Amino acid sequence: MNFEEPIKLLWTGGWDSTFRLLQILLEEKKEVQPFYFIDPARKSLGVEIQCMHRLRKSIFEQYPETENLILPTNYINIATIKHDEEIEQALRTLNNYIPLGRQYSWLAGFCKQTNISGLEMSIENGVNDDMGWKNLPFLKNNFSADPKTLSERERVIYSTSKTLFSYFKLPIININKKEMFEIVKQNGWMPVMKKTWFCYQPFYLPLKGLVPCGNCITCRFQEKSDFDWTIPTYVKWFQRARKFKSKLTRSI
Repeated sequence: MNFEEPIKLLWTGGWDSTFRLLQILLEEKKEVQPFYFIDPARKSLGVEIQCMHRLRKSIFEQYPETENLILPTNYINIATIKHDEEIEQALRTLNNYIPLGRQYSWLAGFCKQTNISGLEMSIENGVNDDMGWKNLPFLKNNFSADPKTLSERERVIYSTSKTLFSYFKLPIININKKEMFEIVKQNGWMPVMKKTWFCYQPFYLPLKGLVPCGNCITCRFQEKSDFDWTIPTYVKWFQRARKFKSKLTRSI
C-alpha cells in the first residue's frame, strides 16, 4: 500500500502550474494537494478560480484515471497570514536587486506559520533579463553554494532569497515556456493547456465576457515568450485602437 504524502502544489490555473500539475498526474501518477491563495485585491481572482474548475473538469474528462488524484483545493485568504518581519525585510532587501511581487512574502509567511515545507512553486527558467530569475542563480542549485566563496552582493542575494524560497520546491526552474510547449505538444496535453489563464487585469467585452487585457505585465510577458497566440486577435486590435485614440487625444 502506498502511504506517500500528496505533492503540495501552488496552483493558479496558469500555464506553468498547470503544466506541473499534468506532470504529476500523468507522468509521476501521484496524488496532488493544490493550494490557492486568495488576494481580494487581485483583479483576476474570480477568473482564476473559475479557470481551475474548468481545468479540473477538462482533465477528468480527458484522463478519468486522475479523478481520485487531485484533492480539493486548499484556499487560504492572505488576511489570515501573520506579518513576519524577517521575511518582509528579506523581500525589501532583495527588491534592491530584482523586482519581486509581494506575494512572495505572504507565501513564505504562510509556510513558516504553518510549518509547511516542500510546497511546489512553478517558477520557470527565464530566458531574458526581464524575467529576473537569471539574477537569482541560487534557486537553481537549491542554495548549495558556499557563502564563504561569494562576493558581498552575492551573499546578500543568497541569504535573502533563501529566507523567501527555502520553503519551496521549484521543479520546473530549469525549463522555459518554449520547452514546456514542446512537451505539451508531444504528450497531447494541449486541449487542457489551452484552457489555462494568465492575465492579471481581465476586462469585460460584450459577447465575449472576461478576456485578457493584452496590456498587463503577464500579457506583455506572453508576447516576449512567443506566447502571444494566447491573446485573442480582437483584444490586440482593441488595445491598438485604444492606444491610437489616446495618442490622438494627447496631440489635440
